[in-house]
Amino acid sequence: MSTDYLTAIDNLLRYDEDTGEIFWRRRPCNRVRAGDPAGSLDRNGRLKIGIAGRLLDAHDIAWFLGHGEWPVAPVEHANGDTLDNRLDNLQLA
Repeated sequence: MSTDYLTAIDNLLRYDEDTGEIFWRRRPCNRVRAGDPAGSLDRNGRLKIGIAGRLLDAHDIAWFLGHGEWPVAPVEHANGDTLDNRLDNLQLA
């Protein structure tokens, strides 16, 4: 992951480690407000977040915001719930 994307993620998003939710710090577009939950579900039920024209998995973003580094391996959900992005539920495969 390039430094530009990581900087954009850090500037645009806020992560709540207790709930696993990710929120917009600033308005990314006219229909979204600062403080709104970020992302939408894809057809497979995974939460995706668009950053600079690229769709990223919310669990990868949660890992980055929680650990300060982009995951070096695929991120898995320990309890099997792909929408549970609490840091203690995420692990590297």
